[in-house]
Amino acid sequence: MLAARKLRAGMPGVYSQGMVKEGYTFGLPLLVLGGVFYLLQWNVAAVVLVFLACLFFLSFAIRSA
Repeated sequence: MLAARKLRAGMPGVYSQGMVKEGYTFGLPLLVLGGVFYLLQWNVAAVVLVFLACLFFLSFAIRSA
């Protein structure tokens, strides 16, 4: 695993760790809207939106690794 990380670090345009910046533009609105829905006591919609936001963050973090 460490050897693969070193190999990726040497490749141009490939990030060794972190998240792609575009992931925040997709995940943050869902997370904020989920928080608003939670404050409005719409708990099921809030959980679904926060779960989707987590999936976006995870997928963009995996893509950058």
